[in-house]
Amino acid sequence: MAKSGNSANAFSDVTKLTDALFGAYSMVDPSAVPGLDVPRNILGEAEEFSKRWLARRQDAARSTLTTSAAVIAGGVADPSATLRALSDWQAQSVSRATEDVRDWFEFCNRCAAHFANSTPGGSVPGASSRARQKGRHATPL
Repeated sequence: MAKSGNSANAFSDVTKLTDALFGAYSMVDPSAVPGLDVPRNILGEAEEFSKRWLARRQDAARSTLTTSAAVIAGGVADPSATLRALSDWQAQSVSRATEDVRDWFEFCNRCAAHFANSTPGGSVPGASSRARQKGRHATPL
C-alpha cells in the first residue's frame, strides 16, 4: 500500500507536469489570437462565392434551354432567328464567364485581406525579408 507522503509527491508531480504542458499557453503571443478567426472567415467567403457561382450556372442552364427551344422553333424556316438566339446565348455566356473571373479575383482579395488583417501590422512577419534573401519572385499559376 502506498504511503500518504507518496501520494502528495505524485500529486505534486502531476501539477508540475500540467504546468509544464499548459504553462506554454501563457507564452503565446496575444496578437496571434485574431488569426484563429481566419479559417472561419475564409469559409464564409467561400460559401458566398459558391452561392454566386451556382446561381450563374443555373442561369446558364436556363439560358441554354431557352436557346435550344428558340433554335428548334425557328429551325430551317427562319435561319436569322436561329442566329439571333445563338448570338444572344453566346453574349450571355461571355458575360457570365467575365463575372466568374471578376468574382474569383474579388474572392481571392478578400481571403488575402483576412490573412493580412490577422497579423500585427497587416503583414506576415519576415515575409519581405525572406523574399529579398531568396531574390526570386513567386511563380505564377
